[in-house]
Amino acid sequence: MKKIVSTLLTLFGGTLAGLAQQSLTLEQCRQMALQSSENVKIADKQFGQATAERQAAFAAYLPKISATGSLTYVFRDIEMSTYLPTFVPDIATAQLKPNLMPHPITPTTPVIGPDGNPVFNMYAYLPMEVSIRGAYMAGIVVEQPIFAGGKIIAGNKMAKLGVEMADQNRAMQRANVMVETDRAYWIYVAVGEKVKILEKYSRLLDFLDSVTATGYSIEMASKNDLLKVQARRGAVSYDLQRARNGLELARMSLCRIVGLGYDEQILPADSPTQITPPPLPEADSSVTVTARPEYRILQKQVEMKSLNTKMVRADFLPVVGIGAGYSYLSGAKISGQEMSLKLPYAMLSVNIPLFHFGEGLRKIKSARLQQEASRLELEKNAKLLELELRQISRDMQDAYTLVSTAERALEQASEALRVSSDSYEVGMETLVNLLDAQAQWQQAHSNLIEARTNFKIKETEWLKATGKF
Repeated sequence: MKKIVSTLLTLFGGTLAGLAQQSLTLEQCRQMALQSSENVKIADKQFGQATAERQAAFAAYLPKISATGSLTYVFRDIEMSTYLPTFVPDIATAQLKPNLMPHPITPTTPVIGPDGNPVFNMYAYLPMEVSIRGAYMAGIVVEQPIFAGGKIIAGNKMAKLGVEMADQNRAMQRANVMVETDRAYWIYVAVGEKVKILEKYSRLLDFLDSVTATGYSIEMASKNDLLKVQARRGAVSYDLQRARNGLELARMSLCRIVGLGYDEQILPADSPTQITPPPLPEADSSVTVTARPEYRILQKQVEMKSLNTKMVRADFLPVVGIGAGYSYLSGAKISGQEMSLKLPYAMLSVNIPLFHFGEGLRKIKSARLQQEASRLELEKNAKLLELELRQISRDMQDAYTLVSTAERALEQASEALRVSSDSYEVGMETLVNLLDAQAQWQQAHSNLIEARTNFKIKETEWLKATGKF
């Protein structure tokens, strides 16, 4: 019986490092997660929105062309009158000649004309009737700003910053997805490996329980040995069930991140045995948080507040613009005669703010205070990001050390298991000690899996903290 147990323990120790069935690699999971992430999609939409806003801001440099039109219907005619000259100068003879008007002129008191003869008054009363029934006017206007207090320039710079901030936000969201994917993937790998260890350990205890029960029935094993095996078997069954539940949760979490249904069975292609941590680089003081998207967004927010101050100041500076247009009026009648007008024109407009009871000064002061608050916010968050970088660097160094420690512990546990197994085979070791040695080996192997996968997670977090994603 002891020979059989020793053989099974040796086989168990040699097969625990088997690779999981391949299905999805880490890189494949990353790409799937990036394609399915709602946050990444939202960031892409925001980038497109910022690009459109920048194009719209540039249009402020260009002239604006607009068409106008109106149709008027007045139910009653408008009665009005005017005085028109009855005589007008004749350029050829330098004499007054009658003003030939198509309208009847009501004469007034006669006077003596230039030749000594009586004539009518130089001016006559002319009644008119204006009809605006169906009059319409149409035209086209071209306007070009010349100076707007710097608002157009500042607006375009702000729109450009908006595009850059949206691009940095896309990079930040992609990095967040990569970290989340790596963490979920390696947790799933680690729990899966632990389940495999416990399953093999459980099968071994099942066989050992059967062998010990047979030995007890023929008085070759004690009752105490049988109870010890059964107690260990129950404990491992409990741990195995918990590990399986954890594996199912880890699988569903990874499915959610990569955009698969919760019923999909993901089999990771990577294994902890393939993880060999590279030598850690020496501490480099040049590695800072300035390459992180979060830091660059904060920097651009400070620039944005500075431009916003210029925008506020521009509201209280002169505005100069030029324009040109052409209008056509038709449909109106004066004393039964239809009137139409063609009116080409050009214009220069100047708007100079004079007095606003201190409104401009207060708004500019408020904008400057917002700019200063944004700068202080950058300094505060830069310190927090620097602290996070140092903490993650320390965590990665600790994770690297834990891998080496776990590897040595596994070597020692493997040697202890070999010695205990050999001693048990020749009757110099108790079954309880053999079970303890095997449990220590199983725990050491589980610790190594956890240390290696944790190192990969910390490595990903370090890449994100340094802006290398």
